[in-house]
Amino acid sequence: MKKRIVAVMLSAIMAVVPMAVSASAAETETETETAAAETEGASEAESETEKKVDLPILTVDTDGMELYDKGEEKAWQELFRVFAGEKEDVIPGNIGILGMTPQDISDLRAADRIREHFAAEGKTAICYGMGNGLDDVKSVSNVEKHIVVAPAALEAAKYLERTYGTPYEIGYPLVDELISDLDYSGKKVLVVQQQVMGTAIREEILKQAPDAQVTVASWFMMKPELRQEGDLHLRDEDDYVELVEKGGFLQGLLPGLPGQTPAQLLSELLARLTAEDMESLQHYEERLTALEEVLLAQQAEDFDKKIFRIRRELSVLAGYYAQLDDLYAVLADAVPDAEEHVQRLLEHLSGKAQRLLTMTEQEKEYSLQLREMHQTQVDMRQNQIMKILTIVTTVFLPLSLIAGWYGMNFRNMPELTAEHGYLVICIVSAVCVLVELWIFKRKKWF
Repeated sequence: MKKRIVAVMLSAIMAVVPMAVSASAAETETETETAAAETEGASEAESETEKKVDLPILTVDTDGMELYDKGEEKAWQELFRVFAGEKEDVIPGNIGILGMTPQDISDLRAADRIREHFAAEGKTAICYGMGNGLDDVKSVSNVEKHIVVAPAALEAAKYLERTYGTPYEIGYPLVDELISDLDYSGKKVLVVQQQVMGTAIREEILKQAPDAQVTVASWFMMKPELRQEGDLHLRDEDDYVELVEKGGFLQGLLPGLPGQTPAQLLSELLARLTAEDMESLQHYEERLTALEEVLLAQQAEDFDKKIFRIRRELSVLAGYYAQLDDLYAVLADAVPDAEEHVQRLLEHLSGKAQRLLTMTEQEKEYSLQLREMHQTQVDMRQNQIMKILTIVTTVFLPLSLIAGWYGMNFRNMPELTAEHGYLVICIVSAVCVLVELWIFKRKKWF
């Protein structure tokens, strides 16, 4: 069975801090010996732990005080350094995806969609850490190229290029899914994302609008290879607020705004949260109607799975609209002196959120009715089957009685020696069955 590895941290490891820049040769030698002893101790601990858990162990030198992707960067390098095997022949069409972690991608289905994306081109995507395990790490040299989707995996890609000659490129195969359908021409655009995905988004925006000014900012690792002039590393929320306020990103944030006051910007942004939700709920109604037609045709397959998925999505939407309604009410109270236009818009949005919530609840009720209808059909089919089985059992009950009667081991049973005994028993059995069928027919039991 394939054993999968994301990362195994064995110990909180070994930060050797020199006491002074001008350390003596003796001190340096002592520190070297100490470090070697610690490394040997760590190796022994790894070996001992592997024996106990029967799993491959990977030790990563990190103190836990840096951002997560610093440790992730070390983990990726150590993973391939320790487990990658000998050089293998390249398999055409094998594409390695480096940096696939939920923390970097924020989409648990992204790996599956990347595989589908390359499968449509006749290629095989190997997403290390998300579906592809240690066996694929050992055979990492058989891919024709690597695609780095997160900055933390860039050093690992360089290591694999040095070791096996495998080329790499930096980008995100599903970047089209991340681009909003907006007019970016002449706009200042701020992309806050992990650096690789942010850079890919910038390139796509510039393809659509070469005159756009796109800045990439990130809370985490910023690699010099990807960084352009103006790109920023954000330390905290205050950095982000200051960047948005002073960088001119509020101006034209939403196309076609009637005003530029903060209250107007906020209200228009909130309006866009539910701009197309009516159409979305109609889509759910169409899906439920299609399920009802299938149900009436008694051709439902995997009905429970489909209806439960829809009900789960509707439950999420119901919670979302309830929160939006509360948000609009809080905002209306928080800005009592706002422009009349803003107050009216907030009241309208609150009413719209309530209507959307009502529609969502109605769709949930519709789905519940369909579920009950399907359960009724299942019960009716089961009842019909039980009815048939009961009739069959009842029909053959007299025959079982006769067979049991003559199966008794008495010495003197006159019928056993009768010349026509067998024929008589057959006739009696047939008559019993026919009489029962006549009675069932008369009673309309079938």
